[in-house]
Amino acid sequence: MCCYDLEGFGLPNRGTFAKWIEGLCPEIGKRIVGRVAGSVPKSREARQAAVIELCTRDESASMIAQRAGVSTPLLYNWKNQQLGREVSASMKRPKKPAPNLERAELEQRVESLRRDIGKL
Repeated sequence: MCCYDLEGFGLPNRGTFAKWIEGLCPEIGKRIVGRVAGSVPKSREARQAAVIELCTRDESASMIAQRAGVSTPLLYNWKNQQLGREVSASMKRPKKPAPNLERAELEQRVESLRRDIGKL
C-alpha cells in the first residue's frame, strides 16, 4: 500500500492536512494569493498608460508588461477592464515599404525574370 495520499497519512481531508502543516511549520502555513511578493498595486494612471502602450505598441506585450512591473495576463486583464474584450489589444503595425533603391532593384529583377520566361 502506498501512502502518497492524505488517507495514507491518516488525514480525512485537505482542511485537516492544512491545519496539521500549520501546526508543524506556522511560517509556511499562510500564503498570500494573487500578488507577487513585494509588488505594489498600480495606480489608475499607471494602468491606463500601460493599456495605451499595449494598444499602440511597436514591441511585444510581454516587454510592455515587464516595464509596467506586471505579468502579461494582468496587462491584458487591464485592457479588458478598460476597453472591453471586443477591442483589439494592438493596432496593426503598418508594414514598412521597401526602400526606393531596394524596390527598384526588385522591379528590375522581376522584369529580368519575365524576359527569361518569354524566352522559354
